[in-house]
Amino acid sequence: MKTKPNSLFLMWNNLTGFKPLYLLAVSLLGLGALLSYAPPLIVRATIDSVIGQEDIATHPVIGVLFQRVGLDTLRTNLWIPGLFLIGAAGLQGLIVFFSGYLASQASEGSCRNLRNRLFSHLNRLPAEYHGNAEKGDLLQRCTSDVDTVRKFLALQLVQVGNALFLVVASLVVTFSIHAPLALVAMPIIPLAILSSVFFFQKIQSSFKKSDEAEAALTTLVQEHLTGIRVVRAFGRESYEYSRFGKLNDHYSEVTMKLIQWFSTYWASSDIMSLTQVVAVLSVGTLWAVNGTITLGTLLLFISSVWMILWPVRQMGRVLVDM
Repeated sequence: MKTKPNSLFLMWNNLTGFKPLYLLAVSLLGLGALLSYAPPLIVRATIDSVIGQEDIATHPVIGVLFQRVGLDTLRTNLWIPGLFLIGAAGLQGLIVFFSGYLASQASEGSCRNLRNRLFSHLNRLPAEYHGNAEKGDLLQRCTSDVDTVRKFLALQLVQVGNALFLVVASLVVTFSIHAPLALVAMPIIPLAILSSVFFFQKIQSSFKKSDEAEAALTTLVQEHLTGIRVVRAFGRESYEYSRFGKLNDHYSEVTMKLIQWFSTYWASSDIMSLTQVVAVLSVGTLWAVNGTITLGTLLLFISSVWMILWPVRQMGRVLVDM
């Protein structure tokens, strides 16, 4: 029995000629995700070992950099760590920019080929097919649906790689610094992914209804413009306006339901995310007061939670959209 090809497999095949470019974009995005931890690590080392008295050797990567500059020099010139922060942020921004540029190049080239293939395929289909098919639906498949694939490849799919790199970096950094506080900070990762996947699976029918309603509206507009002379000749403007109004109301209704589902999801996930931040802040502050952890470590963990919240919450939606 012939099985239906996976959608992701089909998209990957359609990237023929652009795969190296796309893989380079994802790799750069991963490097950018790793560099996003440079600023929090610099701040931690500055607070704990430059302003504070903690041994600089406890900061493996940043400590080497600070030792070469000299702790005494850094203590009398606190603007130098600020320059390191600006440099790290600038380098990360540059890498993310080139990653987005390459992903856009690959996705646009891929979808240009897809549009050509679609148009060529439509020309080869028999007249019987075109007699039964809805022109508006075909028009939507060749335009807005292809653009949806382009946006998914250029923006959403690469965010999965970004989230995965961030999660790995977060786990390595936080557990190497303070495992007990990492256990407090990390439950948001599996909870956010599972809840978003569950939620977006539940509302797939709403996505489909909205898409079908848009296709019906597009079909009516296309048919109306094609037969506008007949409509005018028989004075059917009011009837056509009534038909359009009903379809437009239906499209607005199903789309509004979809928006309401989204509002519910983001509101509930915001509550869950803020609860996680409060947990880290509360436990971390208590341990910082008791001397279990340093102030720099507390700030690093709070930064880490904020950095992974949005990508992880988005990853569930992207996986379902895939």
